[in-house]
Amino acid sequence: QRMHQLIADGVSQWVDRAHCLVAAFWRDQVLLATIGPMHAYLVRHERLHDILGPGDRTKPNPLRLFSQVVSGQLTAGDRLLFCAPSLLDYFSIEKLRRTMIDRSPAESVRQWETTLLGVESRSSFAAVAAHIVAVDAVASIAQRPEVQATRNRNAPQASMEELIAQEAATERLLSPSIWPAVRDTASLISQALQRVFRRIVLRKPPRRSLAGTAVLTPGSPTTQPMLSRRSAGQFASWFAAVRQVFVRGARLLVQAFRPRRRSPDEAYVAAPTALRQRWSLSRTVTWFQELGRRQQLFFVVGVIAVFILAVTILQTATPTTPRVASATTISQINDAITKAQAAMLYGGEETAQQYYTSASELFSSLPNRNAKDKTARQTIQTKLDDLALALSHLTKVNDAPQIISYAATDNRFQPTQLYLLGSRLVAFDGTKAAVITSDLTGATPTVITNALDTGRPTTGASSGTNTILFGTDRDGFIEVDVVKKSWKPIDVAYPQTNPRLQAIHQYQNRLYALDTEHTAVLRFARSTSSLGTGSLWLKETASLASARSISVDGSVWILQPNGVVEEYQAGKKATFALAAANPALTNATRLWTDVTATHLYLLDPEHHRFLVYTKNGTLVDQYQSDAWTNLRDFAINEQTKTAYILNGQSVMSVTLIH
Repeated sequence: QRMHQLIADGVSQWVDRAHCLVAAFWRDQVLLATIGPMHAYLVRHERLHDILGPGDRTKPNPLRLFSQVVSGQLTAGDRLLFCAPSLLDYFSIEKLRRTMIDRSPAESVRQWETTLLGVESRSSFAAVAAHIVAVDAVASIAQRPEVQATRNRNAPQASMEELIAQEAATERLLSPSIWPAVRDTASLISQALQRVFRRIVLRKPPRRSLAGTAVLTPGSPTTQPMLSRRSAGQFASWFAAVRQVFVRGARLLVQAFRPRRRSPDEAYVAAPTALRQRWSLSRTVTWFQELGRRQQLFFVVGVIAVFILAVTILQTATPTTPRVASATTISQINDAITKAQAAMLYGGEETAQQYYTSASELFSSLPNRNAKDKTARQTIQTKLDDLALALSHLTKVNDAPQIISYAATDNRFQPTQLYLLGSRLVAFDGTKAAVITSDLTGATPTVITNALDTGRPTTGASSGTNTILFGTDRDGFIEVDVVKKSWKPIDVAYPQTNPRLQAIHQYQNRLYALDTEHTAVLRFARSTSSLGTGSLWLKETASLASARSISVDGSVWILQPNGVVEEYQAGKKATFALAAANPALTNATRLWTDVTATHLYLLDPEHHRFLVYTKNGTLVDQYQSDAWTNLRDFAINEQTKTAYILNGQSVMSVTLIH
């Protein structure tokens, strides 16, 4: 987590010089992972073993740290030494071994430290020594009195404590004070006076400031008045407070200055209340004119100072301005996005989703008042969209090549099913009881029509290298051979009358059929020309009246409405659920897998996509194209990493990248 935080803080190229080792101990097991060159030695029976060996010398990836793990078993009496390579520049392997054998870990480290204190300060060292003891020996070790070592001011621990103390002192020195606020307010007043002088005295139009030329830094004056960045309610309360402070300061100034021609009794002391009640602009001007020049100068300076002080007091009450707060929020959003990206590299999608949610909530609080705010929001929005795309595992398919157009062969042919037989693609149109077969390039299309009186074919499944088996509306089966270009009926007997076959799938010479009429899965044993009498495969009641598709790979997978996939093993429902997809999977129409496939594939015409899941239910990828407006079926070849998409009267090929 600290490594990823360093990346988020903008530290670059740190990993090239990093030496890091993480060790985890559990009972008698140890697991080690490293970044950069590190050494780990095991001393057992006075022999020293290099645990890590030469290691991986390739440049590490900052976002894929600790990619290799070494594990082993420890026994009582073993001694371990983890160290940076610099330690071997001053001690030989044999010297380290003898020190580890002759001394305790604490004494060994202390001896090495004493020797290394005299080397040049540019060298850095790190070492951890450990002695593995039996469980019953832990209590006796814990009861030993602690050894009070003499503090060495030149020791690395002391220098680290001094560094921490210096950082704390620096932080106190740089803590916000009133003077930056005074400086900023004075700068604002100076800019305002310059604008007034330019407009009234010089009679010139106000200067125009080009967008994007001003650079805002913490503590620097902005190009806009500070008060204009507040809301109406905040401004009213702020102005009232400034007015109150200013009026009190002005009264003190008035009492401090006496006019040149009037006595104090007449002007201020005798009737201060009446003077305040009848105070007007003309009286103010007259009173100011009666002051001496020096008094006038001091009075003007005092009024400006009081105003600056009043504004400063109110500004320091809210030390973080909206612009600074906005910059802080943007930094937090970028940090969350970076951590989410790093988490996804390690498969921590749940953690990445949490960071994405946090970044989205922070994004909603960003201001959207001017062009600069809108530009910043647009930049963040792009990053959030990219992260959402990665979290959804969405792959946009642009310009997928069309390999077959059935409209060119027969404009009336409307295929609804697609089958892959080796190097052939076969499309089926149930209304015409015909198939069109062609090679994978779309060449040499051939129409094969069923002329037998077997009833209309409905749903089918690959049954051989060159054959497809179809159920019919007459409760029978018929098989087409795309090489021989022939159809033949297959005998079958159903265990129940009037079945309604929604989908079928052949697995190891057995045919599985989804019968939605009786909410059953039927199994038939295939022979050369017969399927025999089917049996009820399920051993428990299942709700399959609305089921849409079936695939078999040893388990029986059934696609239900709303994108639900159920797994059945040995006739009973297993625990299985698909991970949520974005957008949600609500209307999938096809499910496919087989014994050679490693994934589950689902077709979702509603969102113009097909989804890929592992057989544990984890979302791997989803391929989407806005051009897929009429998705009907698909065929998958995992060996060649290709998907064939039946969209309307066309077949497109998609290269799989998962």
